[in-house]
Amino acid sequence: ASPGNNWGILGKILYIPNPVRPDIVMLRVYWTESQHTFIGNMEENRRALETLINEVRPIQYMVLVLFVLLSLGLSIALFKYGGGAFLLIIFGMVYVTIALILAYTFWKKDVLQLTMRKWLFLVFESLLCPPFALNILRKITLNHTISCEPILLAENVFEKDVFNRLVDFVTLRIDQQLEYLANDHPRFNPLHTYRKNNC
Repeated sequence: ASPGNNWGILGKILYIPNPVRPDIVMLRVYWTESQHTFIGNMEENRRALETLINEVRPIQYMVLVLFVLLSLGLSIALFKYGGGAFLLIIFGMVYVTIALILAYTFWKKDVLQLTMRKWLFLVFESLLCPPFALNILRKITLNHTISCEPILLAENVFEKDVFNRLVDFVTLRIDQQLEYLANDHPRFNPLHTYRKNNC
C-alpha cells in the first residue's frame, strides 16, 4: 500500500511496503513541532543520507535480480518445465545472488552500521528461507535513523515536485488528525504548531 492509504489500526496509520519494489530505501525519521530542534544536524544528516544511498545502490540492483529470479524464474521453471535441471539452475542463481548480497554487506558492514550479530542474523534467515533475503535492504536502511527535522531534510534532498507532494500529504494528514482532536487535547497544539511552522 502507498503511504497515502487510509488504513489504520489502534489509532496508527498502517504503511505496507510495496511488495514488488524491494529495492526502495526506507528510513526511520523523528518528527517535532519545532523546525529548529534538529536544524544543527541537518547538513550532517544530508551527507549521511547521500553516503548511505550510494553504498546500498549495489544491494538495490542485486535485490531486484533476486526478486525476478524468485517471482518469474521459479514460476517459469515450475509451470513450463515442471522442475528438473532448469529449476536447479534457478535455485543455484538464487543462492549465488544471496551470497553476493551477503558478501557485499559484510564488506560494507561498518559503513552500513551492521554489527556482526545483525549480519549473522541476515545470513541465517536469508539462507534458511531465500524470500526473506528480499527484505535485506529494508532491514539495513531501517537500521539508520535520520535525527534532523524530516521536512527540512526533504527540502534539501528531494526534487521540488516530490517535496511539494510530500508537504501536501503531511498537511493533509495533520488536518485529518486535527479534525478528531479537541482544542484542549495534548496533541492539538503540537500538531497545529508543526503545521504552521513546516507546512
